[in-house]
Amino acid sequence: MKIFKWLALLLVVIGLAFGVARALKQRAVKQEEAARAAQAQMIAPTFELMSSDTYEVAQREIVQSIRVTGSVKATQNATLKAPVAATVETVMVQAGDTVKAGQLLATLDPVDLQQRLELAEQQWRSAQAQAAIAKRQWDSNEALVKQGFISNVAAQASQDSWLAAQAQAKAAQANVRLAQQALKDANIRAPFAAQVARTWVRAGDRVGVNAPVIELVDPSALEIEAQASAQQLANIALGQTARLHLDGNVQAVEAKLVRINPSMSPATRSLTLYFSLPDSARTRPGVFAQGTLEINRAQGLAVPSTALRNEKPEPYVQVVASGQIRHVPVEVVADGRIGDDAYAIVSGLQAQDVVLRASAGAIATGTSVRLIES
Repeated sequence: MKIFKWLALLLVVIGLAFGVARALKQRAVKQEEAARAAQAQMIAPTFELMSSDTYEVAQREIVQSIRVTGSVKATQNATLKAPVAATVETVMVQAGDTVKAGQLLATLDPVDLQQRLELAEQQWRSAQAQAAIAKRQWDSNEALVKQGFISNVAAQASQDSWLAAQAQAKAAQANVRLAQQALKDANIRAPFAAQVARTWVRAGDRVGVNAPVIELVDPSALEIEAQASAQQLANIALGQTARLHLDGNVQAVEAKLVRINPSMSPATRSLTLYFSLPDSARTRPGVFAQGTLEINRAQGLAVPSTALRNEKPEPYVQVVASGQIRHVPVEVVADGRIGDDAYAIVSGLQAQDVVLRASAGAIATGTSVRLIES
């Protein structure tokens, strides 16, 4: 029995020793794996960058500009109005029609106007008769004064009456001319060659004095009326060129600044600028325009504006030097554009420095990088 007890105890001891040995072996394996992982973490990764992710710093000229927005306007336009209150008799054109200078566009009912002319003529004739009577009375009194039958005061009164009658006759004659002109204006004609932009009335409508009848625009003479910030007033001058995109046009047009409105808009605190369009511009009144007005040019070491980073107190760029990333602080000297892309003239870099574009993202300083062809 004792032998069996000792054998059982021996087996337990052997099992415990085997378990301890196995546990120690597993611990050593884990420690080795942890050491290898720690060593791997100490080796910094190498980033691969496409050539399209980099930009070589060089001397460039940038165009400094301000944003402008506006619309195409006709330099010659007119809203034809009714000279008198009358009924519209005919409207001979529609929106979009092309008309010639002097062409008849609409007529007003001449009956009322003819009656007004006849009334004015009657009043003129009456005033002329009254003036003739007053003249004869003055002539008679003038002779009586010379003969001593009446006083000079009475003669003077008759002369004043004649002068007043003359003035009334002239006023009546002026009313006749006005009535004649109103009758003539009942035929509304185009003052210049144009296109009909809008008809405000139809035949049979009753219109008041100065009521709009037809709106005309001359599409052959167009300009752009645009708004710009009043803060840029000191930088804006006649003759500057704007690069504008017009709705419906694929390519931008070059427009020259020809006029500046001297008054600012009190509501928006903006300036109104007027640009002449080149003959090659195919557009129409009312088309929206937006773009930039060139106000200056600057030269220096330029980088894409998107390459500038602002996560730190000072702006910086990511420079590739000796296969590693360096964060180099820079000072922005001027902002502008090269073509349609935004660039900045900066100090703090050297020509031929390689900086990362925004597409590369943010990379920690000291990180190894390798450039590959895109």
